[in-house]
Amino acid sequence: KEKPNKKPANIAATRPQQGPRPQTADGDITLTVVGPSTAKITTGSGRIEVAGAQSTLEASTQSGELQIKAEPHGDWLLNSISGTLRLDLPPVFKANLDASTDSGTLQLDRDDLPTQPNPRHVIQKINAGGPNIHAHTDTGKIVIR
Repeated sequence: KEKPNKKPANIAATRPQQGPRPQTADGDITLTVVGPSTAKITTGSGRIEVAGAQSTLEASTQSGELQIKAEPHGDWLLNSISGTLRLDLPPVFKANLDASTDSGTLQLDRDDLPTQPNPRHVIQKINAGGPNIHAHTDTGKIVIR
């Protein structure tokens, strides 16, 4: 007996209630204006998009892409095994950045982030510091713009 083809589940929410914890194996997750509590987001090979995170954000993906378009108001913990982490940050913001990759690529496309001596790890206090942004990938890519 053949198994039916299952499409991956996609999750989308605008202004989700406090503490969203969406999780999908291979589907995409899109959250817009995440409220004032911890958001925990996990996917396997799907894409995660977050806009307007207003508090703590924990997001991880195995091989999918994680894209954050927000200003950090709380700490962020972003992880990927082989996917791409893209952080689109506002022109002026305050944060303590710790971004690293074991064997992937770290791309800094901002004038306020100087070139680092270690091309796979940056620790930088931005505009006198603020919330912590910790981004790590094993073999993937981190892009900060």
